[in-house]
Amino acid sequence: MQLDLTDFNYNSKTGAKMTVTWITPGSYILGDVDGDGEVTSVDATLIQRYDVQMSVGDNFDLTAADVNGDGEVDILDVTLIQRYLAGIGTNKYHIGETVGVD
Repeated sequence: MQLDLTDFNYNSKTGAKMTVTWITPGSYILGDVDGDGEVTSVDATLIQRYDVQMSVGDNFDLTAADVNGDGEVDILDVTLIQRYLAGIGTNKYHIGETVGVD
């Protein structure tokens, strides 16, 4: 769940936006390694940290991190997420999409 108060007007109590992302058990969002429901630069940074054996926290999703599906979590996965975030090229790996649902 994400709450955006950027345009919130306290007097009129309007402008707030809430986004709820429902993930079916056993599924995940490809590239969303921190499990916050979206793929961001934080996810790319966490993969970089994982790749150099730095702490990534308890919520790190190794399955979601392997965006190209080659069985390894490495700098190529980071690059693909960065390209996705920048809108460069096609999204042939389905980054940002929910996967793992039958």
